[in-house]
This record gives sequence, C-alpha cells and structure tokens, in this order.
Amino acid sequence: MSRTIWSVWMALLTIGLAIVLTLPILRMGAEPGGLFAVKHLRVSRDLHHVEASSVRDAVADLLTPGFLLVDLAAIRERVMALPHVGDVRVRRVYPGRIDIEITESEVVARLEDGKLLAGDGREIAADTVQIEPDVPVVVATPEDREAVLDFHRWAQAELAGLGLDIVRLDLGGGGSLELTLSDQVRVRVGIGGEAVWKPRWQRFVLSYEELRLKAGQRPIAQIDLRYTNGMAVGWIGDSSGPALAARRP
Repeated sequence: MSRTIWSVWMALLTIGLAIVLTLPILRMGAEPGGLFAVKHLRVSRDLHHVEASSVRDAVADLLTPGFLLVDLAAIRERVMALPHVGDVRVRRVYPGRIDIEITESEVVARLEDGKLLAGDGREIAADTVQIEPDVPVVVATPEDREAVLDFHRWAQAELAGLGLDIVRLDLGGGGSLELTLSDQVRVRVGIGGEAVWKPRWQRFVLSYEELRLKAGQRPIAQIDLRYTNGMAVGWIGDSSGPALAARRP
C-alpha cells in the first residue's frame, strides 16, 4: 500500500514540476515575436457592417497569453458584444493563427422609435447600418415581435403574385393586427394570432386582385378582414365608412 501511495505522490509531483517549468516557457514564448505568440489574427471577409479593425481592437488584450493559452471562449464573448454581430466561431490554426468567423445580424424590421431590429432580437441604432428598402416597420411589444415577424414572413410570401410588399405591421394593445401594404392600403386582420390571421389573409389574397379591378379609379383606403366569411372595404374620400364588399362561403 505504501509503495502505491509513494508512486501516486511521485506522479503528482512530476506533473506539478512539469507545469511549473512549462508555464514560464509558454509565457516567454507568448511575448511578441516569441515562439508561441499569436502571429496572425484573421477576421472573416465580406462583412458589410462589422469593421475588422473593431474586432481586432476588441480582442487585442486577450491574445497576450499566447497561441496555446489564449481563451477562445472569451474572444467569442467579446466579439459577440459588438454591434451587428449575430454569431461568432473562433479557432486556432497552427502554428500561430487565430481565426474569427463572424455571421452578421440580419436586420428584419424597423421599430417605431427609429431603431432597427436584428434577427436575434437585438436592437440596432439606425445610423450604423444600411438596410434594404423593403424592411417593414413593426409596432409591437418586445414579447410580441417574434410572432408578428413570423406572420410577416409567411404573409409576404403569400403576396408574391400580387407584386406588393407589407411595409408596416401594427399590433395594438388589444392584440389586433393591422398591416399596411406598399400601395398604402391598410388591412385590418384582427385578434386571435396566426390560427385566425392566416385563413383571413389567404381569403384577402384570393380576393384582392378582383377588388382592385372592381374599384377601377376609386382608390381603396382600407380593408377589414374581421368578418366570418367576408371583408369590408373603405374607399379614400368616402365618409360613409367601410362597406361589406365580398362574401365567401
């Protein structure tokens, strides 16, 4: 038994001495120009909103431990905190390079206060990024934004054959959804979530081209889908209010 304990202690002592002797060597080698220093930091190309120089500045102090001891998780966390960063992958590439691959956040909506909303839910200052003109305005609480955006993606695809875009989605305090189209027509979808919104929207898409043809030169102001089997249409300049214009069984 004593011989076994002695063997264990000798093994632990050997490991400890190896660590004590190796760490100074690694630290010395990690110094600029040293054998174990990070010789190159590569940041992914084709970035539109994230500056590579900002990434390098953000992680510079994390590279000092050297290539073998650098904390990749800490680098990832530091880069993830930068604006417009959606995801980050960090890896060592021997003999002395650190690669940082960045996926930028996609801007999915404009908010009413002028900020932008990224796909990961983070808010972005509007003056820091250029966005596509078809990004819609979304008015909803942070808790409701995901549901509204999910419906937007589906509803926009349903509009493909009509040559229209959804430019605004407004979810009122009572949960009633109203959409504005690129032809400035407002569409009241109502309450109930996707289970109610989707069949109403499909009914609208099937009827809208016919409504526009019947309207002729009379511009449509709004369409109310909050009916069991029909919709009401309001015309610009008509003070009498929306009229029930289409019924479907």
